[in-house]
Amino acid sequence: WAGSYQGKENNPSIVLEGISDYHIFWHASCGYAGTLNNKTIFDLSPFQECLLDGSSEEKELSSGVVPFSIAGEEFNKMFILNDGINMNLLRFVKGINTPLTRIETKFMMWQEAAWKDIERAFDNLKIMWKYVSCPIKISSLNDVASRISTALILCNVIVSIHVMDDMNMRYNPENSVDDFGNFQMATLPQTTPEVEIVVEHTIPQSVCDVVAVSGRWESLADEEEHSCLCSALMQKINN
Repeated sequence: WAGSYQGKENNPSIVLEGISDYHIFWHASCGYAGTLNNKTIFDLSPFQECLLDGSSEEKELSSGVVPFSIAGEEFNKMFILNDGINMNLLRFVKGINTPLTRIETKFMMWQEAAWKDIERAFDNLKIMWKYVSCPIKISSLNDVASRISTALILCNVIVSIHVMDDMNMRYNPENSVDDFGNFQMATLPQTTPEVEIVVEHTIPQSVCDVVAVSGRWESLADEEEHSCLCSALMQKINN
């Protein structure tokens, strides 16, 4: 099986997909073959699944991180900084390959610098746990995933204690990031919908799920809102 995991490093490798801010990991999944690229990993990732089944939106709403405003624009979905390999989705904010203006150049420098947080978080993980940085000599992916998960959980606990002095406190990145963490939370009025949509029991649940997933994918691929988000970020950074 080693051949299918042999990527650009010429040695068998296992990919750890992660999402983090300046301090802790928010999402991680392990076990992908080193021959896969970012797009293929995203198609297999539980992160894509949580975006399409609605669980990510529920968690964001329940935690109070949305809605938020940037440069006077309100947004209802959190975004993630990544490289230029991934798709142009609303949740992903990529850099500009060929910036033409001073504003685009400044945005590219900010995006690349902030995107390095994931590398910093992974370096901290390797420093804390030598198992992550040393060659893995066991062949069971389940054992590897269990050990990596344990390392990630303990890493977050240790960082939480150092950042907040209390691992039981609710983590808020706005309290610990000074360079770009001052988003203002927007308060939306509570209104009663004029039209109530009722789903008949005669419609199979599988059909409802397909329609819901299709609608979430269309929302995820909304180019207009993605462009609005990038424009608001550029305005915020250049002010």
